[in-house]
Amino acid sequence: MPTIENHEPASSSRRQHPSKGELQKRAILDAFRDLLAKGNFLELSVADIATAAGINRSNFYFYFESKYEVLGDLVAEVWDIWIERTGGVPRRAHESIEDYHDRLTNASYSTWVDHDAVMIAGMQAVSIDVDIRRRWSALLESFVREYAHQIEMDALAGVAQPCSSDYVGLATVLNDMSINAYYQDRLVKPEPSETRRMLEESAFSGVQFRMGDRSTTSK
Repeated sequence: MPTIENHEPASSSRRQHPSKGELQKRAILDAFRDLLAKGNFLELSVADIATAAGINRSNFYFYFESKYEVLGDLVAEVWDIWIERTGGVPRRAHESIEDYHDRLTNASYSTWVDHDAVMIAGMQAVSIDVDIRRRWSALLESFVREYAHQIEMDALAGVAQPCSSDYVGLATVLNDMSINAYYQDRLVKPEPSETRRMLEESAFSGVQFRMGDRSTTSK
């Protein structure tokens, strides 16, 4: 058998554990997330975050320029969780359009439920901070492109009849409707019956009707 040589530096084994800097940055992110669950995002200060993380203000600014940058990182982490839960935006082979949109709805709503404090703060910060608005928009645009492509493919395959040939515009509207529905639900936290009604009428779960899905019967 051929000999496999190990060319990794001897120090690589020592890098299996996070560095002090990585631990401090993680502490800031975790502290801010915990604070969001307890109080109003707009009222939180850098001093509050630093104290909760067990560091001083100067250490905070070594890793982040503002609380909005911390929030942007947290939103990006939640977005990654959402992507993992959906299993990918494209419709799977042999997956009906109804099941496809149920999958997106279930993954989206469960992510909002588990991380509502971060997502609510993210929505509120979009109108305040330019950088987080840019990051939020980039995440949404990435999803919209994939979702619009799937709508177009389903239309070309003859399994759906979208109400518009502007697939990007349609995907944008449906996505915005869903996000606003989830935002209001987690902000108000209504009775379970109201949440069920919202999910039944949300853009993703009801899109097969608006798209004219021939594989389902609209009620």
